[in-house]
Amino acid sequence: MIADGIGLGARILTLTRVRRDTPAPAPGPNIFFSNHASHFDFAVLRPGLPRPTHPVAAADYWAVNAFRRFLALTIFDAVFVHRAVVDRSHNPLAPMLSALDHGHSLLLFPEGTRGDGRTLQPFRGGIYHLARQRPNSPLYPIRIHHRPTGWILHFHPPTQLLPNEPKHDFLLRLQGLLQ
Repeated sequence: MIADGIGLGARILTLTRVRRDTPAPAPGPNIFFSNHASHFDFAVLRPGLPRPTHPVAAADYWAVNAFRRFLALTIFDAVFVHRAVVDRSHNPLAPMLSALDHGHSLLLFPEGTRGDGRTLQPFRGGIYHLARQRPNSPLYPIRIHHRPTGWILHFHPPTQLLPNEPKHDFLLRLQGLLQ
């Protein structure tokens, strides 16, 4: 797969170091989530994730022209979500649920957009709704630390949505795992 070569190349060029607090996860369906500071985040993370793992990409950004669409679908093997229209006939979870149902893993960036890499933005609710729909899929937090000397990937132990856990509490708890 093209993404594997790009991911390995990105890790070498950026001097990426990996730290795991947990053994490497088994093949999916897993839900990985990470802070988001650059378009290279998936490429750097990719070699440390089981196959197949698809980054979840916003269609309103990645599908706007042929070049971005090619990168997202062909290079990164992304799953598009449409954020603009959300109703019963346009469920942004549908493509993610389909990937999980086929045994694939997902990588989400719950901040919803790139940040500065130092502080986290509030998490959006999609990961909560995904965890409610697929409670048996473990949620693996991955913190990306950008440093002048390279990137450090910190893989944390998995978690799950707790019984009767309110959305707000869940999102704050997940965000705390990446602090």
